[in-house]
Amino acid sequence: MRRKDRTGKRFGKLVALKISKKTTPGNIWWQCRCDCGNIKEIRSGALSGTKSCGCSKLKNNLSGMKIGRWKVLENRIIKYKVSYWECKCECGNVKYVSGSSLKSSKSTSCGCSNIDHFFFRTPNIINSYIAGFIAADGNLDKRGRVRISLAKKDRKFLKKIAKVLSAEHLFREVSKAAHLEMYSKNMNSDLINNFNINPRKTYNLKPPNGLKNDMTIAYLAGYIDGDGCITNYKNILGKTSIRISGTYEILSFFKDFLEEELETKLAKLYYEKRTKNNYMLFIGGRKTIMLYKKVIEVVPENLIMNRKWSKLNMYLEDER
Repeated sequence: MRRKDRTGKRFGKLVALKISKKTTPGNIWWQCRCDCGNIKEIRSGALSGTKSCGCSKLKNNLSGMKIGRWKVLENRIIKYKVSYWECKCECGNVKYVSGSSLKSSKSTSCGCSNIDHFFFRTPNIINSYIAGFIAADGNLDKRGRVRISLAKKDRKFLKKIAKVLSAEHLFREVSKAAHLEMYSKNMNSDLINNFNINPRKTYNLKPPNGLKNDMTIAYLAGYIDGDGCITNYKNILGKTSIRISGTYEILSFFKDFLEEELETKLAKLYYEKRTKNNYMLFIGGRKTIMLYKKVIEVVPENLIMNRKWSKLNMYLEDER
């Protein structure tokens, strides 16, 4: 039997575009575009009885409405018979929200209205530590997003950071990872202006701007928690060691600061040839313990990542 060509034909609000990949022998499906913009796949035999993607059943068209901080855009999708509208928050974040959540005002923003947007405005011990962590293991983008993703084993630590930022409601656990994603242009610009953390920081991270010594120690502790490795077994560096990776600029800054703060010399930076502008800084032996003492003097112990630093506790006890 010859297949009917329905390309370009209209069925109510639907226009048939092309045969869908869902098509099987004896069961033809067409990809159709609805006047509302939604794309839907419909079986050939059901086309004549289908008038829309489902949007015509919607009692209220929410497009263009202002609900809380949301501005409802025109695009809409239907998933499992539930309508989701594309919405843009005042902070710039765009996401799909169910129509029922919008109508009942259950959802009035992407969650940005509750976070501390000015947390990084004035540098201090706490925000310097978190900025260091973001510099090592976080992500910024031009839309104003600040994102941290960690392995599930560190979910409690990330939840602690979320609480400090008043962003517990944005903490998510997915599969084997934990995520914290915030949209805040103020937070983003303060991280750039005060701590020199830019998008694409992997290859161009620069030192923070004019931090006091105690804040620099906090920033360094956060950086080590984000992208450092602490060992407590004997190796070429001694019984304990800390390894940090990063750009030449940031590691040179750490090296110069530590040599002055600890009144000692550190080994030269090691260039990691496999990656552009990626170097390693090694701190070993008693210098590790000296740095740890500085860290716990400055940064609250309930904030740092215990999984890493607790390896050094036994050496502090020996000294006592």
